[in-house]
Amino acid sequence: MILILSHVANEDSTNQVIDWLEHKNADYTRINGNDLRVQKIEFNLSDSEHSFDVELEDSIPDLDDVNIVWFRRWTWNNKGYGPQSAIVEELKDEPQLSTNIKKHLNNEFGILSGSFYHKLSSKKWLSHPAYINPNKLNALNYARRAGIHIPPTIITSHKEALQNFKDKWGRIITKPIKDTMAFQYKKTSSNLFTTEVTQEDIDKHPDRFYPSLFQQLIEKEYELRVFYLDKKFYPMAIFSQLDKQTEVDFRVYNEQKPNRNVPYKLPEDLEKKLILLMEKMRCPTGSIDILKSKDGRYIFLEVNPVGQLGMTSIPCNYQLEEKIADYLIQQNNEQSKTKKPNN
Repeated sequence: MILILSHVANEDSTNQVIDWLEHKNADYTRINGNDLRVQKIEFNLSDSEHSFDVELEDSIPDLDDVNIVWFRRWTWNNKGYGPQSAIVEELKDEPQLSTNIKKHLNNEFGILSGSFYHKLSSKKWLSHPAYINPNKLNALNYARRAGIHIPPTIITSHKEALQNFKDKWGRIITKPIKDTMAFQYKKTSSNLFTTEVTQEDIDKHPDRFYPSLFQQLIEKEYELRVFYLDKKFYPMAIFSQLDKQTEVDFRVYNEQKPNRNVPYKLPEDLEKKLILLMEKMRCPTGSIDILKSKDGRYIFLEVNPVGQLGMTSIPCNYQLEEKIADYLIQQNNEQSKTKKPNN
C-alpha cells in the first residue's frame, strides 16, 4: 500500500497525484496531519506490544501493509481543528495563556507525530520528515563540496563586517537564514523576500544587529527552478531578470506581466554533482534553485525537499504529478515483492 502524508488545505499537488493514483487503480491511503488531532487514534506500548492505529472517517488503515510513504506536508494552521480550537476560542480574552496552551499542545502533537513516523521507520520513504527542513548553510557547504558554485555568503551581526563584505563584492543581497514567511498585522500581510542591500541601508544600520545572512548579488542570465525525482531532473528557466520587479527575487511576482518560463536542459556534469548533493542531503526529491550567471556559471542557491510541483509541471508540461504517481506505484510493487516481516 502507498501511504500519503499531507495536510488538508492548499495542497493541489497532493490531490493531483491522488487523481493519477485513482486513474491507475493504485492501492493508497491518505492521512492528513490534522487527522491525528480529530480522528480516533490509539498508541499502545508495553513489554509485549508496540502499536499505533489511526481510525479515519471511513477506514482503519493497516500500517503494516504500507510499502512506501510519500511525505508531502503534514499540518496546516491550527484554527478549526479539534479540541485545540475550542480551547483557543474559550481563552480569547487571555491571549498569553492561550498562546502558552497552544504551544504546549503543539509540542505534544510533535511528539505524537514523531512516534507515528517511527512506526513507519522500516518503510521506503519519498521525502522523510527528518530531512524536509534542511539547513541552508549546510546545503551550501554540501554543494561546494560537490563542486557546484555557490554565492559568496556571510552571516554577521557586525556593521563593520557587513561593510567589508559589500566593499569586496559590490552589490549584495540579504534573505532569511531559514525560510521565508508572511507576517500578519491587523489587515495587512508582509512577506520576506530576497532583497538588495544598498550602502544607504548599511549606513542606517546600528553597529550591532541580529545575525543576518548576506550574499553577493549575482548578475544573472536567468534563474532555474529544477524539480528532482529519483535522479531525474525537470528544469525550468525563469527569465526574471527582464523585469525590475522580479530581477532580485522572482517570487515578487508580477501578476500583470508574468515572467517567461520555459523547459531547460542541464549540463550532464552539473546533473552528476546535483545527484551527489541530493544524496548527501537524503533528498530523493525536491525543488532546487539555481542561477545561471552572465559569466556562464551555474550557481546553487538552495533546495526545498517539499517544494511546489505545479509551478514547474504546468508551464513545462512535465506532468510531474503523474511521474510521482508512477514512482509510488513502482516502489509499492517492488517493496511488496521483497517485504520482510515488520519487527
